[in-house]
Amino acid sequence: MVQQACLGYPVRVVNVRCWGIKSNSPEMGPNAWHTDSFAHGINKILIYLTPASPEMGTTEVRLGDNSVISLDGPAGSWILFDPTKFFHRGISPSSSAGERIILEITIAPSFCENLQPIFAGLNASYPWFPWTKVKTQSNT
Repeated sequence: MVQQACLGYPVRVVNVRCWGIKSNSPEMGPNAWHTDSFAHGINKILIYLTPASPEMGTTEVRLGDNSVISLDGPAGSWILFDPTKFFHRGISPSSSAGERIILEITIAPSFCENLQPIFAGLNASYPWFPWTKVKTQSNT
């Protein structure tokens, strides 16, 4: 798996969200410099469903030396990073580019690999207990 090859340990998907940012959105929320304040070891994978570039919309990440990198590539381009360690922000597309659409996958270390998608809601960062799966009772 890509995640295990990149990180050196198995992971579990703890949240999946898909969302977009319209052209010329203000620099607030996900478009302002921020960290996610996750627990240690929780990472994000952002997969662009639209091309990523300064004009089409992208993500910028500030590295430890204060340099800034941004994702630039065709639809399907992705970035894996620690959203708590690194300040990051979304860059909205220019007025002629339309909408930036990304798939956000939050992963956490796990004893065994489990890439089954979990959707905790559009406003969820990750589930309350990302290392467990709650059983639901049937109404029948």
